Amino acid sequence: MKYIMKNMSFAAEKRDSHIMVYNEVHPDIEFYYLKEGERLYFVENRTYHLTAGCSIMIASNRIHKTSSVVGLQSHERMLLEVHPDFLPALSAAYPHVSFDYLLSQTAVIATPDNPYCQVIASIFEEIDRLTREQPFGYEEEVQCNVFRMMLNFHRSLDNSADSTVVFSPKHQKIYEIVEYISANMGDIESLDSLCTHFFISKYYLCHSFKEVTGLSVMAFLNMTRVLRACVLLREDELTVAQVGKTVGFGSAAHFTDVFKRLEGVTPHEYRRQYARQPHA
Repeated sequence: MKYIMKNMSFAAEKRDSHIMVYNEVHPDIEFYYLKEGERLYFVENRTYHLTAGCSIMIASNRIHKTSSVVGLQSHERMLLEVHPDFLPALSAAYPHVSFDYLLSQTAVIATPDNPYCQVIASIFEEIDRLTREQPFGYEEEVQCNVFRMMLNFHRSLDNSADSTVVFSPKHQKIYEIVEYISANMGDIESLDSLCTHFFISKYYLCHSFKEVTGLSVMAFLNMTRVLRACVLLREDELTVAQVGKTVGFGSAAHFTDVFKRLEGVTPHEYRRQYARQPHA
């Protein structure tokens, strides 16, 4: 069951399915605790192998996808999603504590050998109890626990390691392709051009990319393009049509269709909404 609170949501459940049912890119900061089982977690350009007891924090607007380890679909997890609108209140309450460095990280993983891992797990358990029992003031207490969660993820950075990254030859090849797409999204014309660049077959590209990332090549490419387009729409003087062309869309209509499907609004609407928001 998913509990909705102001600027955040929480869910704890056991799953037998490997399918990730929520958006692969969203503005929420995501905190995930794997209580039982094993999962593969692709974030931006790496796949992490999470085992029971691991926790991961994913910053806003990062491409990510979870999938099952072969033969191990059953798992139990807790998921806390915090909207960035919660952060100003946090800064006002604790003005001398900055989470800018933490939130600049793509992903932070606390494994069972990290001294802060058990603390983080206990905070998840406490949030689970609060949302189920809903005692007086539980939402405010959850907010206090979110602050504790972020503190301990920040502290865990000194003990963070890449031991959970999957480094098989196939994964390394796909990481290379992912990084190439991110750097050259505006120049990629087709899957065939990617295959030619990397001297691989289309079958190998499509099947290996899906296996490693959980996403199709075109889905990843479109998400990468839209994320870059959002930055240009906020910070650049280019027209909407020029933004679409810069990130690699062949037509303004295609750009608008893909952008609206992923962001829920058209590029013009996105730019207008951002212009109306207060900025420091």
